[in-house]
Amino acid sequence: MELAALIVPGENDSREEMEEMAAWVASVNPDIPLHVNRFFPIWNMADKKATETEEVYRLAETARAYLKYVFVGNC
Repeated sequence: MELAALIVPGENDSREEMEEMAAWVASVNPDIPLHVNRFFPIWNMADKKATETEEVYRLAETARAYLKYVFVGNC
C-alpha cells in the first residue's frame, strides 16, 4: 500500500494537518510510503493557484518526522 497527498493551497496545506496525517499513518505502520504531490489548477478547481514547490518540500519534511518513506511529486 502507498498513500498520496495532493497539497491544495488553502485547503490542506498547513503543517499541523500534515503532522496529524503523518502521525496517524505512522500509528498504523511507519513503513507506509507517502507521496506529497503538488497541485496544478485545472478543470473544476481552476480558481485555485498551483502549490508552491517550496511548500511541497516543507510538508514532505514535516511528514518525514513520522514516516520512513516520504516522496515529493509533481515538482
